[in-house]
Amino acid sequence: MATPFRLSVSPNPTRGPLRVEWSGAVGPVRLEVFDARGRRVGRGEGGAAGTWSWATTGRDGRPAPSGVYFVHARDSAGELSVERLVLVR
Repeated sequence: MATPFRLSVSPNPTRGPLRVEWSGAVGPVRLEVFDARGRRVGRGEGGAAGTWSWATTGRDGRPAPSGVYFVHARDSAGELSVERLVLVR
């Protein structure tokens, strides 16, 4: 039996940089952070297991505002894992 694709974010809620950890993915993983309106504000990549840090900044490099965000991780098999996070400034 295969290990399930798992994703976790910490700390949550956060005031600053966020650590994303995952395991059980098939092949490379694409990570994306979306705000509550569905706009992509961050992205990263990694292998079948690993970690990635989001500096909690937008694509323009400025600090992202307080609010609810969603981290999406999709592996090469199309499996999607999503975690909700709260950013407090």
